[in-house]
Amino acid sequence: MIECEIAPNQRIVYDRPALPGHEHHLVLLAGALVLIVDGVRHDLRPGDCLRYRLRGASSFETGEQSARYIIAMA
Repeated sequence: MIECEIAPNQRIVYDRPALPGHEHHLVLLAGALVLIVDGVRHDLRPGDCLRYRLRGASSFETGEQSARYIIAMA
């Protein structure tokens, strides 16, 4: 389990997962975050939770505000 923060106006892109099928559980604590997993866009706000498995490309993107979240990997 990791607590992370991404500064405003940032985009982090992963072309592929380090471990295909790796399961993630993300809880957004503050700010706003756009998470794209395998081409599907998820617009997250504080309190939103997202469970996903990484099989292809993914990206994390912030707008005018930062995003602080907890992510657990199984």
